[in-house]
Amino acid sequence: MGLAEVAMWGLAGGFVVEALNLVASIRQQRTWPWQVPGEIGATLYLICSLLRLAVSTIVAGALGADDQVSGAAGAFLIGVGAPLIIRATLAQIGAVSTTSLEPTADSITTMDAPAPAALPPPSGTAGPSIDDGTDAVVPDRDDPLRIGSADV
Repeated sequence: MGLAEVAMWGLAGGFVVEALNLVASIRQQRTWPWQVPGEIGATLYLICSLLRLAVSTIVAGALGADDQVSGAAGAFLIGVGAPLIIRATLAQIGAVSTTSLEPTADSITTMDAPAPAALPPPSGTAGPSIDDGTDAVVPDRDDPLRIGSADV
């Protein structure tokens, strides 16, 4: 698959996320999101959407140029998850505090809500263990890269 095709699938992934966010906002507010009092206007909404699409395209293109994308589905999913990929990478290298990348409560739509946290181990157990008798690694609740945390 060529670089242009990878970038286009990344763009498509970003577009799907933006479209779903718009639909969720319209259903929740029953009007265009930029017409809700206290929300950003149509021009800023468009700029934010275009920037999201650019990020999806660039991240997919960069990974595609490095032969890290195996096909159209991979490129599409990279486009969908591009902001998370950037956020996790920056947090991993310590370039930014994860809290500086968190959206404000007003900017979160139902599509942006974090995934539910993992269920705790059943009561009466110390946690999961491996057959060799050692304790398995359990993600820390404060780990910003844990799926389902408030930073995702």
